[in-house]
Amino acid sequence: MNSTLAGVDMKRLFLNFETLPDIEGARALYGLSPTLSDRDTSKVLFHHHVQQEGRDARFLSPWQSRLAMVSMLSMHDEDVKLTTWHVEAEDEKQLLETISRQLSDFDMTFCWDEGRGINSLLHIRSMILGTQLPDRHVRTVERRMRIQPGSVMLATIARRFGIRVEAMPGDEPTWKQVQLDGESFLASRCKTNLVASALLGLRHLHTTAEIDNDLFATLKTRCEEL
Repeated sequence: MNSTLAGVDMKRLFLNFETLPDIEGARALYGLSPTLSDRDTSKVLFHHHVQQEGRDARFLSPWQSRLAMVSMLSMHDEDVKLTTWHVEAEDEKQLLETISRQLSDFDMTFCWDEGRGINSLLHIRSMILGTQLPDRHVRTVERRMRIQPGSVMLATIARRFGIRVEAMPGDEPTWKQVQLDGESFLASRCKTNLVASALLGLRHLHTTAEIDNDLFATLKTRCEEL
């Protein structure tokens, strides 16, 4: 049986991101002294965020945050490969260049947005850092499922299907934990939630007959083994 019902070899990419406050950007955005500590600068940033968006907005706006990490799960026919890039703030440009190459190479790219505004974030960060980004839209798994991004957490949907997942409490709790424990915990969460979103995305692609039974079973098993 062909790997897809149409018999076409497809390259799919699933992405997951972890973001942190853009401290240098906040100093410029709010006219803060360069000598103000990162901790105090972040307090100003989150204060403005709450004032503008309300306390229910878990994630900073795309112009208030930076990319800290990306996990990529590539699928080429039945081959599955997972890679994670964890960079310091000064290497974010290199990370964006990597993402740009991947977006150009794959037929379809998906992520679970969670209300973070991933497409806006990628383009705004590319503008700020002077990188080129192809005009390729990252498709949100939520919209594929007819769900408004941000209206339902990945953890809620994944647990309904018995998929392992880690809750994303929002940018401010994440930043507080980073201040206490460092960024190492982000890698595990980024990978776990990438696999969860990929499993949901594959299930939907199977539901819509974009992949057949055999390919779905193979890719599902290989994702679960990661």
